[in-house]
Amino acid sequence: MAESREHNSPTSPPPHLVQMDALDRDDMLDYFTRAESFRAGAAADQRHAGRIVATLFYEPSTRTRLSFESAALRLGAQTLGFSDPAASSAAKGEMLIDTIRTVERYADLIVLRHPAEGAARLAAQVASVPIVNAGDGGHEHPTQTLFDLYTIHRRRGSLNGLTLGLTGDLKYGRTVHSLALAAAAFGVTLIFIAPEPLQVPAHLRGRLEDMTVVRTAASLDGVIDKLDALYVTRVQRERMDPAEAAALGPPHALGPTDLRTARDDLLVLHPLPRVTEIDPAVDEDPRAWYFEQLADGVVMRMAILDVLLSGAAPLPLGGGAKRPPPEDPPWRESPDAKGMTCGNPNCVTRRERGVMMRTISRGGVRSCAYCDWCVEPGRAVHSSR
Repeated sequence: MAESREHNSPTSPPPHLVQMDALDRDDMLDYFTRAESFRAGAAADQRHAGRIVATLFYEPSTRTRLSFESAALRLGAQTLGFSDPAASSAAKGEMLIDTIRTVERYADLIVLRHPAEGAARLAAQVASVPIVNAGDGGHEHPTQTLFDLYTIHRRRGSLNGLTLGLTGDLKYGRTVHSLALAAAAFGVTLIFIAPEPLQVPAHLRGRLEDMTVVRTAASLDGVIDKLDALYVTRVQRERMDPAEAAALGPPHALGPTDLRTARDDLLVLHPLPRVTEIDPAVDEDPRAWYFEQLADGVVMRMAILDVLLSGAAPLPLGGGAKRPPPEDPPWRESPDAKGMTCGNPNCVTRRERGVMMRTISRGGVRSCAYCDWCVEPGRAVHSSR
C-alpha cells in the first residue's frame, strides 16, 4: 500500500500519517520529543511560511479541525478547506479520489476526516502530497492517538509498565482502536471495560493479544484501582443502525463515586466531545485531565505537520509534466480479492464508486486492505465477538 513504511529513521518519515501501523516506538517517541520542544517554547520561527495545509472535513469537528489549523498557523503555514461536505462538490456526487487529486494541486498537505472507513488509505494511494488521517469512520484516528499517548507519557514520565483502561464505545470508537494499537507497542497492559455489545472488535483484539496483555471487564467495579490511566469515550450512536442503538440503553456516567477507589495519580482522559459519559462533577477532580490534554493536541499536531511538511517537496506550480499514475491504483481489483465484497457496510470500497476490494495479511489473518475487517474464504466478514 502507498503509505507503508520504507524507512524507520525519524529523519526519514513516512509520506503519510494514515494508520498507527506506520509508526514504530522510536517514531512515536520522536514525535513526543518534537511536541515537547514546541510546548517548552521552542520557536516555530515561521519555518513553514509559504506552505498551505488543506483541511477536508466530511464530518463535524471542533477540536481536531481547529487544532490542526492552529498548529499550521503557529508554524507559519496557511490553511484552506471545508468543514461541511454540503458546501463542497461532494454534494454534487464528486468521488473522494477526484477531490484529493484536485486539492493536492492547491495545497502542500491534506488533513482528511471522512465517514468511510479506509478513506484515508484510499486518499494516500492517489495523492502526491502527504495525507493526514483526522479520523475515518469508526476505523482509526492516529493524530488523536499520538497526543493521547503523549499526554500519558508526559504526565507519568514513561509508558513502560502502565495499565490503561478503555471504556465506553470500544466497538465503533476509532480513538480507542488507534490508542490501543499504539499503547500495545509499548507493552502497556490493556483493560477493555464495556458491556459485550460495545466491546472491542474481535479482529483488533486478536492483533493486540499478540502484542501485550489484554483483559476485558463489563464494568469499572474491581478494575479501576488497577489503572494508571482511564480513557473514556462516548457511545457513537451515529455509526449504529437504529435497532442497535435503541437496544443499548443509556451509558454509564463516570462519577465521583467511581473514583473513590481509584489511585490518586490516575489520569482520566477523554477525546471529547463529552455527552453523558462523564458527570460534570468529575471536572473539578485533579485526576480529570481531558481539558488539559487539548493543549497537547496543538503541540503534537505542530510536530506532525513539521515532520511531514519537512519531508514533502514544496508545491510545484506552473507547466510541469503530467504525473505518472500510481503504481497500485485503488480501482484495480487485486487477484486475491477477485469477486469479493467487503462485509463492512462503512468501508470505502462500499461507499466510493469504482474502488475495488484489496486484501492484506497480518500474522496469517487476511483482512480488507482499507478498513481492516477480517476476511474468510469467499467473502469478507467482520465480527465483534
